[in-house]
Amino acid sequence: MDTVMENDQGKLKKRMTPEHRQKMQENRELKSTCMNCGQQGHFTKNCQNEKIKINEIVKDISAIWAMLRINGKEVRIIIDSGAAVSVISNNLRKKLGIDDIRPSRSSFTIANGTKVASIEKIKIMLEINDNIKIPVVIEVMDKDREELILGNDILGKKDSVIDFENKEVRIIEQEEVYGEEEYSDQENEYESEYEEEQEQELFGIIEEEAK
Repeated sequence: MDTVMENDQGKLKKRMTPEHRQKMQENRELKSTCMNCGQQGHFTKNCQNEKIKINEIVKDISAIWAMLRINGKEVRIIIDSGAAVSVISNNLRKKLGIDDIRPSRSSFTIANGTKVASIEKIKIMLEINDNIKIPVVIEVMDKDREELILGNDILGKKDSVIDFENKEVRIIEQEEVYGEEEYSDQENEYESEYEEEQEQELFGIIEEEAK
């Protein structure tokens, strides 16, 4: 409730209470548009949506690369909105010391029509900005390059937005944070998606390697 005071001229004026100030602040925030995620309802400084900083846009407009942490180690990854499935090269898997591998019956048809089989699948923990951890299962392919391609099977689930102009990938309303025990508990959920043999098409950066 406002407090009524008298000034030096004898005129009455209202002094805003802390409760009133707080209410006005909340109303302004509800009407504001965040410069981080583009959503309305919160100030930029209060934004809870996570961002991945993009380092470079690759030749294919659908593909960009950035630095993320995989199982605690910093890795250069390719974010490809044109790739149906996320894959990691076997060389990078070995470099990261990931030995918990599972058999895979998946195969892929790349853009030039060549059919490539996945040699196995693994679980990894993607770490974004030190406070978001996302457990995922990805396919392993026998490729010379040490690389990881993050495709639409993961980007789609996490409601991601790729901002090419500002060189950012925004993970909208991402609130999942997993500890080690919770990561293990996710195994059945993620493993079930890969139980049946599947054939997918890969585009973008993978096409260049098939030539």
